[in-house]
Parts: sequence; C-alpha cells; structure tokens
Amino acid sequence: MIRMIKIIIKIAKAAGRIIEEEKKKKQTIFIKEDSSVLTLTDVKVDEFIINQLKKYFPNEEILTEESKNKVRKKSFFCVDPIDGTKEFLKSISSNKYNEYSVQIGYVKKGEVILGVVYQPAIDKLYYATKGKGAHINYKNKTKRIFTKQTNKIIVGKYNIDTQLKRVLKKKFFKTIKDVSLGGGFGVKVCLVAEGKYDKFVHTNYSSKKVHASLWDSCAPDIILKEAGGRSYEINTLNNIKYDPKKIALTKGYIACANRSKKIFVFDVDGVLGDFQKLKIIRDVAHIKNVAKKNKLNISKAKKLFYETRKKLKTKGKHSTINVMQKLGITKKEYYNIMNSVSVKNRIIITKNAKKTLKKLSKENAIVSLTNTPYFAMKKTLQHLRLFEFFDKLYCIDTHNYIKPSMKIFRTILKEFNCKKGISIGDNLKKDIVPAKKVGLKTIWYTKEKKEEKYVDYKIDDLKEIIEIEK
Repeated sequence: MIRMIKIIIKIAKAAGRIIEEEKKKKQTIFIKEDSSVLTLTDVKVDEFIINQLKKYFPNEEILTEESKNKVRKKSFFCVDPIDGTKEFLKSISSNKYNEYSVQIGYVKKGEVILGVVYQPAIDKLYYATKGKGAHINYKNKTKRIFTKQTNKIIVGKYNIDTQLKRVLKKKFFKTIKDVSLGGGFGVKVCLVAEGKYDKFVHTNYSSKKVHASLWDSCAPDIILKEAGGRSYEINTLNNIKYDPKKIALTKGYIACANRSKKIFVFDVDGVLGDFQKLKIIRDVAHIKNVAKKNKLNISKAKKLFYETRKKLKTKGKHSTINVMQKLGITKKEYYNIMNSVSVKNRIIITKNAKKTLKKLSKENAIVSLTNTPYFAMKKTLQHLRLFEFFDKLYCIDTHNYIKPSMKIFRTILKEFNCKKGISIGDNLKKDIVPAKKVGLKTIWYTKEKKEEKYVDYKIDDLKEIIEIEK
C-alpha cells in the first residue's frame, strides 16, 4: 500500500504538470453527450495516467472519465484526469480559479482503499489510504487532516438547480445565499475533510444528464472517510457503492464532517407515528403468505400465525420475522411482504414529531433503528414527511437487526464518530436497555408509570426532548 500511494502521488503530480503546461496553449473544446465539457487537455492527461498505471500496475483494470474502459473486476483504479474542467478553462484567464484537480482512487472489492486529489494550480495535494488517516501537503508542509463542525456548507457553482435549492432548504434550512460556492467535485469533498466546511451537497437525479459519477467521488471519498467524515446518497441515505456496472451517481451526494454534537436514535414505529392500523394490514399480508406456503385456508393460517407468535414470545422471540421463519418463510420473502404493503393513510404521525426533528437535526445526527425493512421504512418516513431530517436508516435487512443488541448501538456510534447520544423508543428491551449499556442516554416514550433503572427520562410528548436538550 505504501508503494502504491507513492507511485500514485508521483503520477498525479506529473499529470498536474501537463495540465499547467497545456494552459498556455489554445484549448479545443468539445461538448459530450451528457452536455459536459471536454478539452484536448483532458484527453492528453487521461492517456498519460492510463499509460503510467499500466506501466506500474499491469494487472489492474482502469476506469476513467474520458476512456470509460470496461471494468470486469471488483478491484480497479478509478480516475478523473481533470475534475472541474470548467474551472480549469476559467483558470486560463484568471488565477483565482484553481479548484480543479487530478484524481486517482483505487477500489478493492467494492471499497475505496486509496485516494489522491492533486490541485496543480496551487500545488496542493490530498491523499489517504485505508486505516492510515488523511493527509495534506501544501506549501512544503505535510500534516494530517480532520473534519470538524463549522456550520458552513459548500455547493458547486456549476451545479445550482431547483433540486439543490430544495435539498438545502428542507434538509439544512439554508438557501443558496447562505452557502459557499466551489469548483471541482473532489476539491469540495476535500475541503470538508480538511475542516473548512462540514457539508458538501451535490444533486444529480437525472440519468439523461449525469452531473457526477464514480470517478468524481472515488479518490476524495477515502480522504473524507479517513479524516473522520462520511458520504451518502441524498435520496437513499445509503453509502456510495463502487460498482463499475453502476457508474453514474444519480441519487444525489452529501459529504459531511460526521462530528455532530450528539446522535439521536429513534425507534420510528413506536415513537414518531401510530402504526397499529399498519401492523394489522401487514399481519394480514403475512397470514396470506403463510396460507399459500403451507397450502392452508386463511382461517387456519391465521390461527397458526398467532399461535406461533404466542409460543415464540415465551421464548423471547419478539419479532414477526421469527414467526415467519418458523413457518417456513425465508428472510427475503418476509422483506418483500413488508415492502409491498402500502403505508398511505395507515399511519398517524405523532404530535410534535416534525417540529422536534426539525429542531434537533440542525446540530445533531438523526438516525432510525427499526425491525422494519429499508424500503418499507423509507416509504413510511417519506409519507410522514420526515425523511429529510434523517442521516441514516438502520434497518433489519441492511444491518441484520432482529434482537435487542448492544452491537448495533456501538456500530451507530462508530459510524457517526459520536461519543454522546440518546436513544428514544417505546420498547425497553429493544430501545432502552442495550442503548444504556453502551453509554447512551435513554428516553422512554410511554404513558406507563413504572420506573426502570435503564431509563434516564420518561416522556409522553416529543417536544419534551427539546427541553431535555436545553
């Protein structure tokens, strides 16, 4: 890994020298199929990097923006010869435009493990390898970099559209006037990694006009991660997947410092809405599947379903998925059933839920922890108009979360780089006890009078959470 990063830095700097030399020449400009700009300098640098990578790493496949070589393996180099071509063209007439870069990343089995982002105009180098931290070399000084909370957001000056304005206003309570404008994609991610900003937001929802792809995010992503940050898709809240079969980033992109004051873990089902009607409808869907699988009529299937649930509860099996597996339904079949049931008009939102989340999400990370599969939970939060306040969904199918577990709470704290947090739920065994054991504060949302040693606060109105925070 040390040898590889040294070679990649050497290649990136050499590519940067070519770019700066080419700036002295008249640029031939082409418009690509996706309406983005291409110059002969892009092509020249692309060819140079490919030749150099093949020289040093002959067995590795290479994916670049300009050549778009077909990649068949899960491990490959991902290259953007000039990230920020428009910024590069403007730099020819004014040296204030310097936010373009050479980007080379390496993906191993779907995960970025190495990245170099080099700004040749100002000789500024960012680099990182997995587990070794993120570094910057600038003005002959090398230092390690870390993200931090600044309450500043940066966006692309060439990426302002109605979708971006909507996301900024709904998710971050800011408008274009309240944010900074930057050039190339990778440089903006690295500025978050460096601690200059705590968010970079990029919208890109169209497959017809792609504004960003894997080569834009690959190299800077590992730099961001090693600096303590994280990136995710706006439309899904999932991490970016580095699959050469899915190059375009069409779900939006957010880079964030990931150093929130606190993390709030919500049990959506029991806290943010009344799900009783929906649970009944889902049970009906499960019973129909049991009937089909076991060749029973609905009446017998219903009896079998509820009797099995009752027996399993005495053994501490509290989830419907346990019941279904006992009756021969696979996990995949269970998830499909849950995802297929419509949530529309079947959930009543909890009083003050939106007001509370809106307030808390300004300075804190908000996540959902639930036994509901991902797509069903996403539909639910969208229906309740609460989705934009969340940073991530920890669901049964994406995190194999069935039983109450301290492990899942530790995972959440680690992924969000938080030491402090609060778990809010209506279930003592699932939401309160394991959370308390890993050091989180707990808020029990209930009308019960019974006191529990694992409960820090007991509420029956969500607005009390804001008062607790004060």
